[in-house]
Amino acid sequence: MFKSFKVLLLSIFCFMSIYSDDNKPKALKVYCAIGIKNTFEKIAKDFMQQYDIVIESEFKGSGHLMGTLKLNPVGDLFISAESSYTTKLKEEGFIKETFPLAKMHPVIVVQKGNPKGVKGINDLMLKNIKVVTANPEAAAIGNTTKKILLQLNKWEPFEKNVIENGVFKPTVAEIANDIKMKIMDAGIIWDATALHPNYKNDLQIIEVEEFKAEIETVTLGVLSNCKNPTWALKFARFIHARDKGQKYFKEDSFQTIENADLWAEKPSLAIFSGGVNRTAIEKTIM
Repeated sequence: MFKSFKVLLLSIFCFMSIYSDDNKPKALKVYCAIGIKNTFEKIAKDFMQQYDIVIESEFKGSGHLMGTLKLNPVGDLFISAESSYTTKLKEEGFIKETFPLAKMHPVIVVQKGNPKGVKGINDLMLKNIKVVTANPEAAAIGNTTKKILLQLNKWEPFEKNVIENGVFKPTVAEIANDIKMKIMDAGIIWDATALHPNYKNDLQIIEVEEFKAEIETVTLGVLSNCKNPTWALKFARFIHARDKGQKYFKEDSFQTIENADLWAEKPSLAIFSGGVNRTAIEKTIM
């Protein structure tokens, strides 16, 4: 029998040379859900100032961006408003690695003062309520809304009222703006969007249990064919880090990730192994 070691702890300082300026790209391309735009731009500004790299960004609904990546997968990172998009792209080989960034849930929003007296989901099917919601094919909030209402057997009457008396929009920001400008009576958006300084003084939140229970995770994916994988991964870790990107998500009313790592310029990796595998592991990593 082999005598096993209870714990073998190896600290490996990764990327010590490949993070050098000789390998640094001029720019990174990021596809980002528009509902995350304000937060992402603050994180990107911080990263650009620290590392002198241009962050090129494209902001649209998560569904729209996923379609773009399938047709032309050129870029470095993809940030979706909920995890089903990155999961699907990873299953299909377009994404290599994912990071959770923040959490949020849908809410009903109305004009300040709630002049139409909206109380819950059933009111969104009334003919006198002009409802704006997201296209399920284009935006994550639309996809989540449809998923919940299908489970409640309320999607068909809801969709009917939107078609007849309201409107579908491609992004969560356009929904919030329609309520803010008093064009529409009610809509469904993310709680973090409703609480953003751009909207919180003009919108009123109606919380419903069915939506509150549906917590979605903002997720980042590193694209499989990115040309700058080392720096793409570095930026991904920066966005995820508790003392970097997470502080901006918290500032913008997102629920942060509890077990997010602290930022480390040169991250370390701890490997625990029994004695049987020790020799093979040491040869592999040394």
